[in-house]
Amino acid sequence: MTTTPVENEIEMGDERAFASAVASDAQTAEAVPPWGRLQYERIVIAPPDEYVKLVDTGLYESDWYFPERERKELAARFAAFGVDRAVQRQLLNASELDEDAGCRRVYITNDLIRSIPIETRAKIYNYLQQDDRNVAQTNAFRFCSDSVDDWFDGTQVRPSVIDRVKGMVFRNGSYLVFADFRLIEAELQNEFEKSQLLKSLCRDSTLVMYLQFDSQTDIDQLVRYWGRHGRGKDVRPLIESLALQSGPTKIDVSHLLPAFARRRIYSYPNLTTDDVIRRRDCHWTAHNFLSSIPDDRLVTNLYDELSRRMDGEFYQIFGDYKMGDLVEFIDQEGTVFHSATYIADDVLFTKNGYSALGSWHFCRLSEMKDYYTRRTPVRVSFFRRKTS
Repeated sequence: MTTTPVENEIEMGDERAFASAVASDAQTAEAVPPWGRLQYERIVIAPPDEYVKLVDTGLYESDWYFPERERKELAARFAAFGVDRAVQRQLLNASELDEDAGCRRVYITNDLIRSIPIETRAKIYNYLQQDDRNVAQTNAFRFCSDSVDDWFDGTQVRPSVIDRVKGMVFRNGSYLVFADFRLIEAELQNEFEKSQLLKSLCRDSTLVMYLQFDSQTDIDQLVRYWGRHGRGKDVRPLIESLALQSGPTKIDVSHLLPAFARRRIYSYPNLTTDDVIRRRDCHWTAHNFLSSIPDDRLVTNLYDELSRRMDGEFYQIFGDYKMGDLVEFIDQEGTVFHSATYIADDVLFTKNGYSALGSWHFCRLSEMKDYYTRRTPVRVSFFRRKTS
């Protein structure tokens, strides 16, 4: 994730307008939305084995930093979280005022963490993740699902280890969160087991989208939607072929995306020492969605380039969203901290952060908002290229 302040605060839209607009496109079962009829399948993808070395497990050994400067203020904070009084005293005795940082640092041990029930720990961690100094919480492992079993399904992680992780996972919106890697690392038998656990924790839950065809399919409607931005001739042969099949059929929507997204969906960046390539993040991804040759100015000069593009190349929209529209996530200071691309229905194409451990994938709008709960309240605004 790259935090990008914009010089002129972008006018903030309301995500409720998004839900209303999508609903208006398909108010009844008989109405076919502009993108056609979609079918979804949830899948899980994982980075290649060699990428696990990118995980800095030292992050999870970090202490806790609280904005409360006074000891009594911190005590009140712990009480509000529901921390047991005996544990409160231990935490307070392990704290000191960091004058330079203007906050209170709590020196954490594994025994201290274990003494706090996971329900209470979740409240503490959700609070700590608002401060970038709390790297264990801001870099917590997240997985979009209702079940930890989905997170580890088909992996080589020992069942006993999975059970230990289950006892330390908590929910934050659409996501399961695990921030206590330090507690389980010592229990792992060898480096292979550690690498398999880390690979599993880095998995992404995403969607495969299928466009359905039958004898009633409106070919021209689908070409107008999926062939926007001058790509009608590219998608029409495939859409016509499928629509003229003798029976119902379907196609993975990834085949209808522009080349930039089609080459990257469900994949991970290449490992490289090139600093520019390594820093290609969500903004680079969203703004290059329609590019035949990706523009790296969004990496080398992000602040100025993003402001220039938003001021000169886009206008804000409040409904009738179409594939290729830019979706900006904005915090209460007016900072655009995440960018994504609208595809269809309530689905976005995105990449979280610039790490090679972050895949390109599809994500629902509500899930994307929950991923960045540390930035709440989040506003979502939609923009369209003036050349569209």
